[in-house]
Amino acid sequence: MARRTFRLQQRLAENACGAVMDIPHPIILRDTTASALTKAFQQHWGVRPEAVVLPVASPDGLFFSVDGLPPIYSGLLGNDFDLRRSFESWVSAFAEEGLDVYLLINSELSFFSIDSLHIEDIAGSGSAHMCINNPRAQEILGAILGTAIDIAAEQTRTGTGNLRGVVFDAVN
Repeated sequence: MARRTFRLQQRLAENACGAVMDIPHPIILRDTTASALTKAFQQHWGVRPEAVVLPVASPDGLFFSVDGLPPIYSGLLGNDFDLRRSFESWVSAFAEEGLDVYLLINSELSFFSIDSLHIEDIAGSGSAHMCINNPRAQEILGAILGTAIDIAAEQTRTGTGNLRGVVFDAVN
């Protein structure tokens, strides 16, 4: 019995929507390369990615220092990591593969343990999520994102990939 062809398969074959590879956490780059991930994506999906999404922070901290903010770095990568240089190298490695780069920031930023920045519900109960309506939280998000954009813009100048944009994850 012949199977139907769905629009998804047609669109993937045409690469009509563009293929974007999401790197949920750069810890996977400890054991592989941007080139290997790009090839694996192409083998799995049948199309080469046009862009990559790289996070600027993890649930436990940042991947680079930000002027004016305390040094809250991701411990998941280990103490031997030079985080800023690592973030720079991640961006440049994918740009050298010809992939455009999107930067992902999750507004939660729960590693900032400052109650005045966190969401508080109508009953007065707080959570570890940063409130994006708080002006100080907006300044913090802006500083993190601005620093990430500066780093990425600098690193994509030499590769064939460009800094394409920002993905703002505001899912609660």
